[in-house]
Amino acid sequence: MKLFSSLFIIFFFSSLSFSAKAANGCLSSSTTYTYINPEGKNRNGVPSYYHRYESDRIASTNTYCQVNTGEGCYIYSTRDGYTSSPGTIVQYSLVNNCPIDDYVGYIVCGFAIIGFLSLKKL
Repeated sequence: MKLFSSLFIIFFFSSLSFSAKAANGCLSSSTTYTYINPEGKNRNGVPSYYHRYESDRIASTNTYCQVNTGEGCYIYSTRDGYTSSPGTIVQYSLVNNCPIDDYVGYIVCGFAIIGFLSLKKL
């Protein structure tokens, strides 16, 4: 029974990470935009994002569930000459529905089952 509950917990939490639909972007430290056009890594190994067109960025007020990963990035712009500015990698969603919101009921049920099984053993 302990094996079953352990496998259930592992499966449950691994399915959460596969079904979350967050995208990555580079949140500029000098503007209110999140840049969404990744271009790999620069010569220092830092993730790079390019701003060639207006569609390469989203106003940060239009993104939801933004989570700062703490990893640095650079935004390279070729719109007005060639400029670069630092930022941080963020995960975001474009719909106002954070991934965890859909799974709160499942999480509560999972902990209820674990609690029931623990009490049953006593």
